[in-house]
Amino acid sequence: FGAAVNPERLESSAWMFEFYKEHLDAALLGFLEFDAAGNVNVSRRGPEVTDYVGPGGFPSITHAARTVIFIGRWMHDATWEIQGQRLILQKPGRTKLVPEVHEVTFSGRQALADGKQVFYVTSAGVFRLTDSGLEIETVMPGVDLKKDILDTTEVDVRVPAGGPLVAPASVVTGREFVPGAQV
Repeated sequence: FGAAVNPERLESSAWMFEFYKEHLDAALLGFLEFDAAGNVNVSRRGPEVTDYVGPGGFPSITHAARTVIFIGRWMHDATWEIQGQRLILQKPGRTKLVPEVHEVTFSGRQALADGKQVFYVTSAGVFRLTDSGLEIETVMPGVDLKKDILDTTEVDVRVPAGGPLVAPASVVTGREFVPGAQV
């Protein structure tokens, strides 16, 4: 992957993927779309051959990691605004949580069978893959669970008893943000 100037060590791709299999605890990756079964598409952007970008090392990385965290926007072409300490959806777009992904580059069913923990961190909230499907664990402050999440997708999302947690305002504002702090 590119050039190196005065590298201390060079390893082959084969060595790197073997290293992942033995030592990768967690992986943070992006997504184009995800579905109710926890499947993820990272390679097919549309119907044309030029829309296909391929998965690269994505399948090997997600197979090796014990915990997989996908990070991406909640919607295509949406407009969000920060108002005080809240995130407000100004103009909705098309949700990236779809009934069925266009191509499965990550299988939620296989991940659960392998005992993986899988999370989907979006600009609206955090979802966790469970045996019963996707569950919304956390919403961003200002996000309306029903209007901005549940009503914008055709996918059934489980809501925990008592509702999801609300992320601290520092996640939105950046003020007094403490990485790794419990919600």
